Amino acid sequence: MSNQGNAWEREYRNPKLVTKKDGPQKDTLNFLKFLKKDQKYNIENRTILDLGCGTGRNSNYLSDVGNHVIGIEISKTAITLAKNRAKDMGVIADYRLGDIGEPYDIKDNSIDIVIDVTSSNSLNNKGREIYLNEVNRVLKNDGYFFVRALAKDGNKNVKNLLKQSPGP
Repeated sequence: MSNQGNAWEREYRNPKLVTKKDGPQKDTLNFLKFLKKDQKYNIENRTILDLGCGTGRNSNYLSDVGNHVIGIEISKTAITLAKNRAKDMGVIADYRLGDIGEPYDIKDNSIDIVIDVTSSNSLNNKGREIYLNEVNRVLKNDGYFFVRALAKDGNKNVKNLLKQSPGP
């Protein structure tokens, strides 16, 4: 496992930064509201890719409202938690252990929506290049790509993360 994978495995086993909430993240809900209201886009019966799905908060919600969801996560512990939450909710999501900075085992042009909530920030330049190429490959031409990136200005969690794990 990569250093990045080891760091996230430790975090999910003993959370300091990751929330223990079950529901979808506020930013994801706002994005879905934008799709429905402003874009008149039906967010049901879609194929959705949740990159860095963590413990399944967004994936399980999106599955529950009638979508086929693939969640990719680097932490085995997070995948186990996501699967357990899905089972408790009575929903099915396709959780896959993997690095979002490596090629995806997903068909070309098969994804309607790609969601990345603060996951790609941790990729190095090579991983980010693969990530962008893979998203471009799997996302349908009329699909949507939602990214919420970290910004250290005014964000205590990001400042704490950088203090605990400074990188190049």
